[in-house]
Amino acid sequence: MIGVLVAALVAAQPAPADFASYPVCVSVRAPIHEPCKLSQTFDAETASRLIGTRNTIWWLHGDALTMIARPTALPWVALCCSIQTGLDPIIGADLAAGTVRVPHLDEAVLDIKAAPGSGPTTTYRGIHAPPAPARSDPLQGTLIDHDFASPNLHEHRSVWFYVPPNLSAGTRLPVVYMADGGAKDFAPIAEALILRKQIRPLILVGIEAATPSRRPCLSDDCDRRGKEYEAGHDAADTPFKRHLHFLIEEVAPYVAAHYPVSKDRRERALAGTSQGAVWAAQTAELRPDLFGAAIVLSGTGSVAKNPETLGSSRIFVSAGEFEADRLGAMKRFAEKARVAHADVQVDTIWAGHSDLTWDILLARALIWLYPYPYQ
Repeated sequence: MIGVLVAALVAAQPAPADFASYPVCVSVRAPIHEPCKLSQTFDAETASRLIGTRNTIWWLHGDALTMIARPTALPWVALCCSIQTGLDPIIGADLAAGTVRVPHLDEAVLDIKAAPGSGPTTTYRGIHAPPAPARSDPLQGTLIDHDFASPNLHEHRSVWFYVPPNLSAGTRLPVVYMADGGAKDFAPIAEALILRKQIRPLILVGIEAATPSRRPCLSDDCDRRGKEYEAGHDAADTPFKRHLHFLIEEVAPYVAAHYPVSKDRRERALAGTSQGAVWAAQTAELRPDLFGAAIVLSGTGSVAKNPETLGSSRIFVSAGEFEADRLGAMKRFAEKARVAHADVQVDTIWAGHSDLTWDILLARALIWLYPYPYQ
């Protein structure tokens, strides 16, 4: 009895109230159209035996995804990342568990891990799921990390440049400006598309995000990235506006001076995921004279500020089907852009808020925007 009481004192805590959660399933067999959570049935002894000395275990049974995890970084733990929900504490053990029913599992692409923490991520891909995009390995083009000492940002900021191989003299290429240093990670996928003649050769420019003012950052006050990526109010001097000036006055002129990029606004695109999608959309809205295309993936409901300015732009919009709120926000943004007479493409897959989703959708976006040969 004493042992059980001691264990309970150090038991895992519930996830914060604002963390993602799903509705309770009506039953274990009723048809579902979105993820739902089944009641937890694990006792301390069973859960401890199953997990052993590991920090995380998970398994699939039918359409049910179950995880048992031990909190590591914080007193609570959650299922992440394509499917996100807090795990429920197990009384009498420093463990938490949860089971989620997942619709269209045979079409789904999931990355699965416990969060917060630095444990391993496992990929699940259903038998009818879209394959992972091909990657060029080793990279044949050039990938450069350039350090900008920015007077607008009042700090140094890293920007990644990808240039494809085998360029002909005099060629002018489309350029895609990517949030979160995206050129660094996406270059192998873009290059594979180029080498397979699925897209035209293009240049990627990946601007690294601002680092948090403290780690771990779990609130808005330390989220410097979020402040730079969303326009917010019309104050004279905001992180978003300083970042915008950095892009327009420092990065874009550097690109024009050092790389063979097109001067056609339709061949200057912005791309971002999550908060970076908000940045891509709002920057495209503010400066349609400079950027004639945008790739907006998994943004929030605040994504659209002035969609009426997008009338002559091409906009690729998407999110994973498991991102119910974000997918809804993306579709509403797409409709507003269509009303403004923008050329809009909406695409989606059975996936969640993760790099697995965005790799597939970014590849599709480039094929739509810049197909080979030029259309």
